[in-house]
Amino acid sequence: MNYIIMLIRLLTYVIAFSTITFFISCKKVDTNSMGPFYFKGKINNANLYWQASYTNGNPTSNFRSAMSDPAGSMPLDGTCLPNDSNYQFYLGTSIFEIHENSGIDQSNSISINFTRAGSTAYRDVKEEMKLLFTNGIKSYGLLRLFCNDPIADGIVITYTDNNNKGWKSKNINTGDFFEQVSLTNKKSSDGLYEKDWKARFSCKLYDDFGNFILAEDCEIFGPVFPS
Repeated sequence: MNYIIMLIRLLTYVIAFSTITFFISCKKVDTNSMGPFYFKGKINNANLYWQASYTNGNPTSNFRSAMSDPAGSMPLDGTCLPNDSNYQFYLGTSIFEIHENSGIDQSNSISINFTRAGSTAYRDVKEEMKLLFTNGIKSYGLLRLFCNDPIADGIVITYTDNNNKGWKSKNINTGDFFEQVSLTNKKSSDGLYEKDWKARFSCKLYDDFGNFILAEDCEIFGPVFPS
């Protein structure tokens, strides 16, 4: 079976009523060299276990894994001036569900990314951002939608529930927790990614109206560092 590679742009979760979409450039990868990758935990009192698994090159579940590629990030809005905060770059992993009737859908998906601000001139940030992936406790950042939003680099978690409603982490809660557990050299045979990443977290996730739900005892294991 040939590898199936889909390159898509996940639109930045524009806060609009009940839907959020993120500007994160991702490589979507369907291949038997990956996995089983997974997300597990309790979100909004529901126990979730999403596994992207393959047998003999064929997917055995509706879930897939993805990697964000910071080199493809776009300006946050059209009013940015040429300074160091024009762009927001991401590097991390995602687990998401494929829906047969609609292809790639946002519902039932989670993305965990390191994020940092950067200038329009400085595009190649991947190698610098790889240095953030060290084991231990990490601080949360903020998703910036506009150029005048405050800069807060760190972990950003985005989650879309089964009703296609988007939620995101913030850096305002002292009780939120994020820990990188491991980063393992495991370059895929197809050369599409370099490492396996495992992290655990508990935090509040917010919608666009300030309502929140709890993500408790969560763990994600996925591919990072697209080649």
